[in-house]
Amino acid sequence: MKKILLLLFIGFTSLLTAQTSTVALSDIRNYIGKTVTVCEKVKSTFKTQEHEHSFLNFGDVYPYQQLTVVIKKKHLKNFNYVPVTHLAGKTICVSGEVYLYKGKPQLRVKRKNQVVEGS
Repeated sequence: MKKILLLLFIGFTSLLTAQTSTVALSDIRNYIGKTVTVCEKVKSTFKTQEHEHSFLNFGDVYPYQQLTVVIKKKHLKNFNYVPVTHLAGKTICVSGEVYLYKGKPQLRVKRKNQVVEGS
């Protein structure tokens, strides 16, 4: 059973990776509604007190960011680290669907495997 689950996980991960394309942060607005990968330095982070959601900003610090990666509280259990502290200032690649929130591009992350740390 464990082997079957592992094979399904690997297959799903491969399928997700095969369907994403790496895009430049400057072009992110051209990919609203599409699943992409963006590789950039995390310029600032924030965790809300009310909902405990985590935010990672790319391109510049809030409110001048070009893209915000959102990790909702319910998805933080999928990480073995605290994203706002562990990823602050690091270059990472993040994959997911791009959407607009109040006119700004965002990308929602639900699983740790959507985030890959750079060297």
